[in-house]
Amino acid sequence: MESIYYLGSQSPRRRTLLKLILNDFNVIVPKFDEEVLENESPINYVRRMSVGKSEAIAAQFVDHFKPGSIFITADTIVYKGAKIFGKPKSREDGRAILRELSDDVHKVITDVTIAHCVEGDPSNPLVSRESFSVSTDVYFRKLSDEIINSYLSTDEPWDKAGAYAVQGKGGCFIKKIDGSYHNVVGLPIAELSERLGS
Repeated sequence: MESIYYLGSQSPRRRTLLKLILNDFNVIVPKFDEEVLENESPINYVRRMSVGKSEAIAAQFVDHFKPGSIFITADTIVYKGAKIFGKPKSREDGRAILRELSDDVHKVITDVTIAHCVEGDPSNPLVSRESFSVSTDVYFRKLSDEIINSYLSTDEPWDKAGAYAVQGKGGCFIKKIDGSYHNVVGLPIAELSERLGS
């Protein structure tokens, strides 16, 4: 049975990365609340997001769940200690985030969930899910307020966790990466390709 792949994400970066390992896939976007729960750890949060998006797809796109279908969902966060840095809500928020990341190391973790639709009633197939996570340490150089303000004047930071894009101008802030570069972009393709056998 030929597999039909679905990416459950609205991120253009994940779409670009997935094209490196899959020739053909469909894109669907689940509706899911991404608010952080009180006292929720970064690792628990990113796993809940990844699995939750997969479960949301099962509920919202049930017609697509047929044997042979494979659904990929993921969530990427930037964090330091117990603090999660999401997408900046304002210029002031972006400035505060970049100041906290400046001249220090932070972590980027992506959690990926792969849902396989297997044998069963075609209208209600069984779903087997597996999740894995990849963590990368990112070392920032010291950023002056002038550099931060200049960066915030571009379009780049606003839809990025941690208020920067490693594949763009934000890459100039990074002294060293310990781990997967693609994980920082938003999808650890080496690890995903291994699990998909692609």
